[in-house]
Amino acid sequence: MSENSENSERNEGWCDCPAGVIRSMLDRQKTCRRQEKLKRLTAIGGSLAVFLFIGFLVLQSQQQVVAGHMTCAEVIDQAEEYVAGKLTEVVAGKFETHLDRCPKCRDHIETVRTGSGTHSSPEHDSGEKSPQQGCTKENGRQLVADVRSTNELIANR
Repeated sequence: MSENSENSERNEGWCDCPAGVIRSMLDRQKTCRRQEKLKRLTAIGGSLAVFLFIGFLVLQSQQQVVAGHMTCAEVIDQAEEYVAGKLTEVVAGKFETHLDRCPKCRDHIETVRTGSGTHSSPEHDSGEKSPQQGCTKENGRQLVADVRSTNELIANR
């Protein structure tokens, strides 16, 4: 058999496609590919959005913790006002929260209250520190007076 007869036998029962059928098949295939890409991008974008949202929440909670607490430097700067009772209730509350957690600052406040020694920074102290001792109103007034007189002596030097 010749090549033409083989081709004609293979093509029996087949006919030419109507106009536009192949184009519509290609268009459907492109649409399916676009939809698959869109699904992947949506999944990636959704995951990224969730990740960013969680990161935002973590940052917000950290900022609230930082905003709600004082640093050692702030405690040292306001130690005399705290001992003198000049801080607002909110600031004093933050102050006491810090003192509950920081033995070095408790020691610094005790040093300010007693007026003994130099007012050292907690970052430079070493060794074990005892917890802050409570004081009565009378004892507290005397300590405040002692601190004021000590500060006046230092200022006059």
